Amino acid sequence: MSKGRTLGQVTFNQEIGVQIMTREYSEDRLIEQTAIDLFFNQLGWDTLLAYNKETFGEDGTLGRLNKKEVVIKKTVLAKLKQFNPGLPEQAYKLAYEKLIEESSTKSLAEINYEKHQLLRNGIAIDFINDRGEPVKNKTLKVIDFDKAENNHF
Repeated sequence: MSKGRTLGQVTFNQEIGVQIMTREYSEDRLIEQTAIDLFFNQLGWDTLLAYNKETFGEDGTLGRLNKKEVVIKKTVLAKLKQFNPGLPEQAYKLAYEKLIEESSTKSLAEINYEKHQLLRNGIAIDFINDRGEPVKNKTLKVIDFDKAENNHF
């Protein structure tokens, strides 16, 4: 006697009392592929499916060292340079480090608020310019709100 029965695309396993969705109705198909279609086909965004196919390292698929890195360093640094030209390399690196800075003493709401402020208002940094002079509280733009097509998310 069969332990399960198929109802359309869902299999019900009587032995463990669980419905099992077939691949056609998977999270990937219903949610991820729908989102990719929206972002790529309708909004014109770049998309990349790196799940289980990504190589890690600076020369890897996305240039990140591991799955924990959710901010793509090479993309952010390139946009910081594009939106804030003429600064020393150290200025861009400081802004990137401030953007990805982690905190174990703040709540998730506090961290989200701070990151939102950095993305919206820019990242204030201190650095030494090419003439050896200190520059204080220089704000680097992360997102181009005037020309959205200049951004790369």
